[in-house]
Amino acid sequence: MLANVRMFRAGIPAAAAGGLSDAAKVQWRLAIVLVTNAVLIAGSFSIEDALAPWRTRMDATTPGWCFVLGGASAVGMVMALAIDGGSLAVAESLLAATLLGYTYFLVGAVQIDMGRALQHAHLVFRGAELGLVCMAAMMLGIAVRLMFRQRLRLGVAPAGRAGAQYQLGELMFVIVVFSVGLGLLNLFFDHFHRETQLADILLAAIRSFPAALPWLWVVTRPKVALADLAIIAAASLGVMMIKAAISYATTGEEIGGVLLLAGERAAAYATSAIVNGLLLRGLGFRWHAV
Repeated sequence: MLANVRMFRAGIPAAAAGGLSDAAKVQWRLAIVLVTNAVLIAGSFSIEDALAPWRTRMDATTPGWCFVLGGASAVGMVMALAIDGGSLAVAESLLAATLLGYTYFLVGAVQIDMGRALQHAHLVFRGAELGLVCMAAMMLGIAVRLMFRQRLRLGVAPAGRAGAQYQLGELMFVIVVFSVGLGLLNLFFDHFHRETQLADILLAAIRSFPAALPWLWVVTRPKVALADLAIIAAASLGVMMIKAAISYATTGEEIGGVLLLAGERAAAYATSAIVNGLLLRGLGFRWHAV
């Protein structure tokens, strides 16, 4: 809408504008992606809470939580890659991250005892963590656009049009907002050890990105090659084994249970990214050089 307004303010006739601008076409498709992920977050929380009450697994990294983190990672990455760069793109991506965090909190608030301060605080922390992971993925997406000159573009867009590009200032702004968010959580959530709280958020991004985003990349390629799928599958298996080895070394649990849990988490990350990738592919997005 704003892109069309700018065209008309610049004096371009409506007939020459050709209806909706390319930016507007991208916007409503991304709105579908965002709403879909909000629904997936709500469904994931509800299903897991029905299987095991949330108060018994508040700190657990369950497959459902991994699925949600994978979706947040995909949304943040896509928002940075698909929208034309600039301050407006940054603002929209921050709003998307906020919406995902609030969705998780509001769905959980209906199903837990809000009179219990610990449950309420954990739920708020998880919602904020989800939004911060989405922001971290947005930083990664902006960095990809800046360094590798790659982006997600609609196939209906003119082939020779590059579109606006991010500058270093946008990336630094997102980093500052992310840092401020970490600082605010560190001040208000004193029921956690502060170092542990900070580590939880950073580890959530470190765990989800290599497990989810390669699948998002391969599914949105213009042509999906079997060799690409094999490489991503092998890399995902390697990441899963590394995580399982770390968990086995630090917890001392049985190797069978550790491998099973690592496999469930890896499958949840990959499934979330593949669902988003297929949705983006169906909406017409593909990887292209800027």
